[in-house]
Amino acid sequence: MPQLYTLNVIQMTAVFLIGSAIVYTLGALFFNVYTDNIQLEHNNDLAGVKLGFFEPLVSVAMVFSISLAWLQYNALVGEIQRETTILTVLAASARTLPEPGRSALTSRIVGYAEAVAGPEWKAMAEGQASEAVSDALRTLTRTYATTRAATPRERSILRYSAGQLVALAQSRESRVEAARFHLGSAMFSLLIIGTGISILMSWFFGLPTMLTKLVMGILFTWSMMLVVIYVYALLHPFTGPVGVSNENYLDIARSLIQSSDQ
Repeated sequence: MPQLYTLNVIQMTAVFLIGSAIVYTLGALFFNVYTDNIQLEHNNDLAGVKLGFFEPLVSVAMVFSISLAWLQYNALVGEIQRETTILTVLAASARTLPEPGRSALTSRIVGYAEAVAGPEWKAMAEGQASEAVSDALRTLTRTYATTRAATPRERSILRYSAGQLVALAQSRESRVEAARFHLGSAMFSLLIIGTGISILMSWFFGLPTMLTKLVMGILFTWSMMLVVIYVYALLHPFTGPVGVSNENYLDIARSLIQSSDQ
């Protein structure tokens, strides 16, 4: 069975909604075996007080989870855009330099972009960094340091590139940190616990008919599960339905390889 985060949006939504509807229905029917709706109606006032106290707490947890997950996801996307922009600038400036510096620098930039798009992309899905990218960054830095400038224009380009290298290293560090999302597991666990307790409390309510209880209960459950689906998708930004593509890094590498072949 594939992991949930490998499903597309429609498939993931169907799994969450159908699964939650089945869980709610089984729970409501189980309670009905031992206590019918008429008996449960005597618990409505007490259950309503408990749910009325607990509902705002769960609502706050849901808003907090959505906000934090969205901010973290946006931070990751922002760092990826910043890093690819820096790489594009470095690639453009390297192509203006004479040989042999041009070929050496473009080759190292290609190596860095491919390392990010390959091993580090897989590592970030597990909240890790790739040593291959660290090696590629060190190699790129050494290559810039050993590239000699013969004219004032070339010296100016290399000085500017040195500042961009610092920004590249900082952006890579921020990207990896955003991918880790240390609070993700704890936050999602809290969200699931709160949702589960809310569903459990709803089983104690007695309504005129079982059909009414099932319809209202399933709609109540679905309203919470939509938040769970959204947060779950945002917590898997590399493999899920809202996964960030590594295509920009590959485009940079391909464009440099093509220009070198011409």
